[in-house]
Amino acid sequence: IVNCLVAIGAYELQTTEFVDGQTYNPNTPLKSATTGGNAGKLTPGVIGTDNIVGIVSDNSNNGSLPGNTSTALPFTNEFSKEVINFWPVFCPAQ
Repeated sequence: IVNCLVAIGAYELQTTEFVDGQTYNPNTPLKSATTGGNAGKLTPGVIGTDNIVGIVSDNSNNGSLPGNTSTALPFTNEFSKEVINFWPVFCPAQ
């Protein structure tokens, strides 16, 4: 069985696979890193220059602790993992 998701969907994903040390503010476009130990991990990208695979979402309603209103990402989820939330989008480089 193979699970597939449409690249533009009305859903939000959460991932632990992102490049540490980057800024992930809401609405930041994301691309997949292509080199070194970070290959395949999400990292900030530039629309029109990079193949965009997602857009960082606001986690204020999805924090790890009750009452969390932070929009800072990454954040620690309920499984004690550092994650970022994003909407899947495919926007090819031009």
